[in-house]
Amino acid sequence: MLPGDDGLTALRRLRDAGDDLPVVMLTARGEAVDRIIGLEQGADDYLGKPFLPRELTARIDAVLRRRMALPAGTPLQDGEEVSFGEYVLDLSSRTLMKAGRQEMITSGEFSLLLAFVQHPHRPLSRERLDRAGQGPGQ
Repeated sequence: MLPGDDGLTALRRLRDAGDDLPVVMLTARGEAVDRIIGLEQGADDYLGKPFLPRELTARIDAVLRRRMALPAGTPLQDGEEVSFGEYVLDLSSRTLMKAGRQEMITSGEFSLLLAFVQHPHRPLSRERLDRAGQGPGQ
């Protein structure tokens, strides 16, 4: 139980304020109608009690994976920078930066990195990586 409000009210406040924070509802109200209302109000997932901790962890990981990943095939705009770890991939200059210093990479390496950032947390087939490694127009 939340002090003062129920979870649906708190969720509604978040969404009304324009907050797109990922939300996994954990509640004793696990009937189908409750789950449907929670999802319709903007929850990303809904888990009734009791639940297994491993299931909760898996659901949170899945929500974060979906929220963090670009949809497959999402075009990245020139001038856009994509950060991962300590690296920044600059799409307009086709460069890779680490701690403010440019790393020397080939055109093929850049194309492979681009394929990975366009499909984060997704396996890519050998054929897809072969095509990406050849670079544009090859």
